[in-house]
Amino acid sequence: MPKVGTVLSLLSLLIGWIIVTSLSCSQPPQTGEELANVYCASCHQFPDPGLLDKKTWQTGVLPRMALRLGFITDTLNLGKHQAQLEEQARGVQLGYLPAQPVLSVADWKKIVAYYAETAPDSLPHTPAPVVGALPLFTPRSPTDSLLSLTTFLHIDPATQTLSVGTSRGDLFKFDSHLNRRDSLHFSSAISDVKSWQGNGKMGYLLMGIMTPNDKKAGSLQEFGRSNPLIDSLYRPVQVSVGDLNHDGQTDLVVCEYGHNVGQLSAFFRAGNGYRKTVIDPAPGARQAIIRDLNADGWADMLVLFAQGDEQVTLFTNQHDGTFQKKTLLRFPPVYGSSYLELADINGDGQPDLICTNGDNADYSQIVKPYHGIRVYLNDGKFGFKQAYFYPMPGAGQVLARDFDNDGDLDLAAISAFPDFSKNKPQVFVYLENKGKLTFTPRSFASADAGRWLVMTAGDLDHDGDEDIALGAYVRTLSPTPAAWNTRWQTTKAGLLVLNNQYKDSGVVAQMKGR
Repeated sequence: MPKVGTVLSLLSLLIGWIIVTSLSCSQPPQTGEELANVYCASCHQFPDPGLLDKKTWQTGVLPRMALRLGFITDTLNLGKHQAQLEEQARGVQLGYLPAQPVLSVADWKKIVAYYAETAPDSLPHTPAPVVGALPLFTPRSPTDSLLSLTTFLHIDPATQTLSVGTSRGDLFKFDSHLNRRDSLHFSSAISDVKSWQGNGKMGYLLMGIMTPNDKKAGSLQEFGRSNPLIDSLYRPVQVSVGDLNHDGQTDLVVCEYGHNVGQLSAFFRAGNGYRKTVIDPAPGARQAIIRDLNADGWADMLVLFAQGDEQVTLFTNQHDGTFQKKTLLRFPPVYGSSYLELADINGDGQPDLICTNGDNADYSQIVKPYHGIRVYLNDGKFGFKQAYFYPMPGAGQVLARDFDNDGDLDLAAISAFPDFSKNKPQVFVYLENKGKLTFTPRSFASADAGRWLVMTAGDLDHDGDEDIALGAYVRTLSPTPAAWNTRWQTTKAGLLVLNNQYKDSGVVAQMKGR
């Protein structure tokens, strides 16, 4: 199997060949816009200047893109200049940066001028939505305070337990009354936990290093086992399970998000171990949903890529251990794709896509009016068209569930990068489905008690309805007002459970009447 660096080097050469060939076979680009359409769209969707303001383009994004095209931009600051040289050397070694500029200095300056002259001075502000009360849920906190370092949540209705993973490698288990019952400790941040081996043992996915990096420090561990089940993973964020090759054994798909390098990997069960196959050598794999999507009896994959070339991709099983790739949705690289749900939102029997765009921890940390929740309807042939948008700066995750038990799917969403200029930053919203793709936004008074990074849903108290758990993470992710940082760090509200009150008929009537 070729190494990722080798594959990326080949991809870089291919991109260069495509650019050179396209220029030689047609009129060479002359203007900044023409050059941007060639060079800036060679690795991801073309970024329109209107997506960011002038300052953010000039000081945040373009200096980073210069490195991608082979330029060192900071020659006046010795420390920064040396850091860029070192980063370029690493990038060349790993195959994601060119050793030499791929265009002339004059042409690069045209691209910079195009964005500086065309981009707006500021982006339009999204008006604060009118949000109603949320009597359907009652917020509850654990009896023991929990630091706001949450990276993983899971509700197990069968055992009525809530698992909480942290960036310090702790895994806590709470009962339905939110009393802490058990704990484990691992060497690094926990990003996912799955059970698939049939022996009751769990697999724990560890990121290795949580901050952006290109090291193979992640692993899949089994508690009590001296060696990892799988090691040398690029900052893994999710493991999915399913029988990919029809041999009756459970295989694994790991989203190795990484940073500049990463990959989507399948691990086929082979004897007592696993045989690794790289499905896609691109970084940024965030989620993999394993399901038979074309009704041929074989498991396919729907994958969200959220780094650089942001997209939702279908990998159709070819019945021979390989998958055919088809891009279903593609987003500009500043959209901040963050989560994906596959669910029938309009009740026509076809699975639709519900996405959040809102990751704002990169090089353009401004409030963006296009951040939010999007619903894409399935045309029955796995073609998708946007049918609904709810603006929510920093939207990080969405869940589609029938929370009020009325036969349709409602939406719950969180944001870790809200608009702090608002008196009440929107960090949680519940969208009550009113039919025909109309939703009523709701929230609760103490929603801003935490900076919610992760969320899950399930029947924690075994009363027949879906509860919601919110996990907070307060270490600095982006520019945050000091007052909010201080508040979140002192409250230690690392976990909040929204207990569903559906059985209270008065609550349901109250919501339906509004």
